[in-house]
Amino acid sequence: MPFMTLHETIAQSIADRILRGEWAVGGTLPAESALCGVYGVSRHTLRHALRNLEESGLIIRRQGAPTRIARQRPPRRYSHSLTSLADVLRFGAPTYRVNDAAGLVMCTEEIAAILQSPIGTPWFHFAGIRREHGTGHVVGYSDIYVPPKYRAVIDEPGQPEVMVYQQIERCFGVTVHRATVDIYVASASPHICGVLQIPRGSPCLAVLRRYYESSGEIFEVSVAYHPEQRFALSMEFHHEPSPLSSV
Repeated sequence: MPFMTLHETIAQSIADRILRGEWAVGGTLPAESALCGVYGVSRHTLRHALRNLEESGLIIRRQGAPTRIARQRPPRRYSHSLTSLADVLRFGAPTYRVNDAAGLVMCTEEIAAILQSPIGTPWFHFAGIRREHGTGHVVGYSDIYVPPKYRAVIDEPGQPEVMVYQQIERCFGVTVHRATVDIYVASASPHICGVLQIPRGSPCLAVLRRYYESSGEIFEVSVAYHPEQRFALSMEFHHEPSPLSSV
């Protein structure tokens, strides 16, 4: 059995009691002073234990408010690794999409920066929940925009299973000339929060991808929203010696 520090032991004990239903989801933990007395530890040690539970997604702590119990078990985290440009292009490949919206939209001031498009420009938008292959676990929500001339990709067989840029390449003869990826923190919209069953305003890891053809025109923009504790992105880079290093 692996060695556990005191704060890890306390965190595990509290997690076990939550799992048994001693403290219900949606309710609150006893006050810190009470927990310190139960476990016979200092406030510093207890707070270290609570920080572990917060990082695992079991509890939510806010300054000046009681510690709230968020769930019975730590959420399963989906991890995706990027090691090359090919991985960037295939970013969503290990998942599939269950569509819940599709239709023509006009670029608004709110999304103009994302689409890099003038306000009022038409785009075809479709979106849905992303699930992990094999398990069906929900890992996030995707908003996808393509020029209206490529809207037929929504009707392609197996469309939720295939990367959209690949469908456009195959159906319209377009080739990815370059792709960009921006990663940032964003608050999920009320709609996304409702679909993913997360609290309103929950922070998400947003992954914004733009695909450009050789003319410089964007032919796909996608934004994947991953709630905290459900997704991890890892990158690995290898050093390539400069040609001058051997001279």
